[in-house]
Amino acid sequence: MTKQAIVPGYRLEFQYNVLAFVHKLHVFCEVQATTVSDPTGFDMITRDATPGQGVSVCADTVWVAIQSRYRAADAAFGQVLIQKRVGTAYQPVGVWVTSVVPNGAGACIIAEQSTDVFRDSAFEKVLIDTFEGNGVLPTHAVTLAATPAAQHGVSEVFANTNSGVVASSAYKWAKSRGGRYIQSWQGYTCGLNKKLRRKRFVS
Repeated sequence: MTKQAIVPGYRLEFQYNVLAFVHKLHVFCEVQATTVSDPTGFDMITRDATPGQGVSVCADTVWVAIQSRYRAADAAFGQVLIQKRVGTAYQPVGVWVTSVVPNGAGACIIAEQSTDVFRDSAFEKVLIDTFEGNGVLPTHAVTLAATPAAQHGVSEVFANTNSGVVASSAYKWAKSRGGRYIQSWQGYTCGLNKKLRRKRFVS
């Protein structure tokens, strides 16, 4: 299946460390010059045009979404790069270093991958992947009831599955490759990532 062309002009790159391996999470978005003196220099453009949503505050909602997937003894959250798409490449135009820390209870699983599947307004898939967290192997769930509780944060923040999002939550600003906002959560899977298995020498 051919991937959607990338429409958004910006993305956030979340960098985090798990047992000496650096992982990255990319989220597409659109930003503009800040009107609230956000330290990044940018505000997020949201689906309902709520003004004054600084990128630093918006980015921290994603860290909060995944913090229960990681234990502080294993992982550390790092910087968020604001990247502008120029042609087919991305150039950093801002940075944010979070104060959010992991608060999960379970130890990390080497080579683990958790994937939340969402749909945008055109029913195109949006995938949010996290790596080497405390997921339950193996899991394939299409209901929140069947999804481990520690993994619920991503669906809540990106798809408002608990009706608790705020103006800065990712549900308000995260976009698909096609430039559309997320409409629904479809499911969650947890398994082992083949590339990480090789890098970690896991049989």
